[in-house]
Amino acid sequence: MPTTVRLRSTSAVDLTIAATASNLGGNWGGTLSGGVISGGVDDFENGYEYDYLNRLTSIVQQSQSGGHAVDPKLAEFDYNRASQLTDLHRYSATTAGSSDLEVHSRMAYDDAGRLSSLTHGSSAISSGENWGGTSTLPSSLGSSGLLAAYTFQYDADNRLTQFSSYRDGTSTAYGYDVRDQLTSASSTAISGLSQPFGLASAESYDFDAGGNRKSSGGASQSSANTHNQLQSDGTYNYTYDDEGNTLSRTSISTGEVTLYEWDHRNRLESITEKTSSVGSVTQKIEYVYDAFDNRVGKRLDSDGDGDFDRDEAFVWTEGQTVLRAVDSDGEAASETFTLSSRYLYGEMVDQLLADEQYDDGAGPEISTTTAAATSGETYWALNDHLGSVRDLVDNSGEIRQHVAYDSFGNRIVEQDYDASGTAISSSHPDAIDALFGYTGRDWDADADLQNNRARWYDPATGRWLSNDPIGFAAGDANLYRYVGNGPTNAIDPSGLAEDDPRWWGDTYWFQVWGWWGPHRWAINRVTGYHSAENLAIELDRQLRANDRVAGVNGCDTNGNGVIDPLERLDSLDRLNRSKRLSAAESARVKTLAESAIEGNAAMLGGGLVGSVSRRTSHRILAQVDHLDELDNLGTHVASGKPSQRVTAVPHTYVNPGHHVPGTPTYVAGKSVLPTNHVQLFARSVGVRNQQGKILRWAREQRGNQTIYHRFEPHSSGEYHWSGSTCGVDSRGTNRAIALRDVPVREIGRQTPNGGWAIQE
Repeated sequence: MPTTVRLRSTSAVDLTIAATASNLGGNWGGTLSGGVISGGVDDFENGYEYDYLNRLTSIVQQSQSGGHAVDPKLAEFDYNRASQLTDLHRYSATTAGSSDLEVHSRMAYDDAGRLSSLTHGSSAISSGENWGGTSTLPSSLGSSGLLAAYTFQYDADNRLTQFSSYRDGTSTAYGYDVRDQLTSASSTAISGLSQPFGLASAESYDFDAGGNRKSSGGASQSSANTHNQLQSDGTYNYTYDDEGNTLSRTSISTGEVTLYEWDHRNRLESITEKTSSVGSVTQKIEYVYDAFDNRVGKRLDSDGDGDFDRDEAFVWTEGQTVLRAVDSDGEAASETFTLSSRYLYGEMVDQLLADEQYDDGAGPEISTTTAAATSGETYWALNDHLGSVRDLVDNSGEIRQHVAYDSFGNRIVEQDYDASGTAISSSHPDAIDALFGYTGRDWDADADLQNNRARWYDPATGRWLSNDPIGFAAGDANLYRYVGNGPTNAIDPSGLAEDDPRWWGDTYWFQVWGWWGPHRWAINRVTGYHSAENLAIELDRQLRANDRVAGVNGCDTNGNGVIDPLERLDSLDRLNRSKRLSAAESARVKTLAESAIEGNAAMLGGGLVGSVSRRTSHRILAQVDHLDELDNLGTHVASGKPSQRVTAVPHTYVNPGHHVPGTPTYVAGKSVLPTNHVQLFARSVGVRNQQGKILRWAREQRGNQTIYHRFEPHSSGEYHWSGSTCGVDSRGTNRAIALRDVPVREIGRQTPNGGWAIQE
């Protein structure tokens, strides 16, 4: 793929994509007979900017010089002190202007750090405003400016118990069994709001000991064999091959058959629908994959006559589909792909921000050598807490498509609208052809299946079509069960292991490719150890990887930073909330956590598949205060006792010179003052140590490296820089502060104050 990645500045990375033949695999899918795609014109360029904590602050998508016209897009991100995403502004321009603001999304969180409300408006939402789940709307938006909004309530086990939707006018209550499997979902009307789509029918589920669905809606539905393979769901009978892939689905009432074919890598290769096992073909779909198992092509024979009438091609980069091209006639010997959609994502996996679409066949040809002067039309995606795309809104503030899902992702409402807001059918020329849906993954309406990268998901059964490629390492003995039957509280964008979406903007929304990365995969793997003994052995092994990966002061032998204690606590916090740990196991986790912090162990996951070269998450664990098992870990200063928090007040910062080589006051053997020492002090926070002295601390991120800087006061009250966790002297000798002496948790709880008097 001709992708150019270059460093524009120290705080931004550009991503440039060219829509050329090789992006579609050259001889597309190996299916062309004499037709070769050639030519190609540069398409879009994405520019990324980050703040000093390495958090993404803006994305700009625009055209390249000499390339196709691209609808300009800008997304800006704001965070709270816990590095959770609080505001997302999207503009139809490359610079932020009030007249170009298309969508303002605001997130609010409860005291445990959980998402409590998500509000989408077509204009700026005033500070502190959010939709509260009633008929009262934010005054800054009113009835015309509020596009979509949701509120969330949780129980003591962090399970979603109440979900309210403004556009649907409904509030849904959820119930669970002792294994956190969803057992009920019941919707009621929100007083004062209309229910334009009616009330969703109540859901109820029952599961056997293996987590297989036994009934739905009170009716006996499913039976599974000893391999947890679904044999019958009351509507269809199923068969499997020796690899555990679904081979057939046969209608009990009509005898109609759906056949599934898989390649040698257990990738779904084709789906054939027939009137019966020996009857005629009514539809056939074929899929094409690249060497990295990304689905890069789809071919559709919609009537089973043997001729493909539609082909689609997908361009991938960084684990996401960024371009979609379509050949409307599907004739293999004369492929004419035209650009159908270009997508813009946020930093989180499957966080779709915008879908720029062309009418069918109206986009620029992939094989053209002439740049298109006309861009497509941009639709802004409005997501819910799971990342599901529920609404698409145009640049005029009109909702153009609304989708509602049941708990397992079945579409219970799908309504299109024209540019004036009038409801239209999905076959109308103005209807939107949206690729992404439930949990932000791409939906194949022809197959009624969802592509979650490594596997295909069937929302009708709440199960995967094939078993988990990583087997029991994902932590579930049932290799077909979707997210442990807890779809309201978990997602699985990889098709490999579930993850928790409820803490937006932090480590629970993992980074692009994070689902494949060793750190997140290792954490999911650890949650799968069901006995205290096995869990302890595995955690011990991972924590001891410190000897190979990192030195004792937070810097490894290659100069890279390690996962800091906050992220270690985050990992252990996740283990506790996984609900797979007994009291004894939780106690063991606590012991290992204390050992990890006191001993400066590097990271969970580092010992499984090598060191992790990705930026450290900067989420501050506000919710650690609310954990029963981890609450008493303390600050782990040198004495091992918690430090007292101190409210910062302005002080004077001085540079006496004894950390600056070459000055008369330099003291040999002292660590060297960093060049950004003034800026570091300006964002430092105060923590009182055991001797009653208020030290000031600043946290800095240098690429993958997390560094803590210490500032000490003179008797006069003036502060000076006095070392860091990666300090060296003028000869390069290690003069670092031990990470165990850094009050990490207390630093995380403070907000830097301004107003410092600086004296150089």
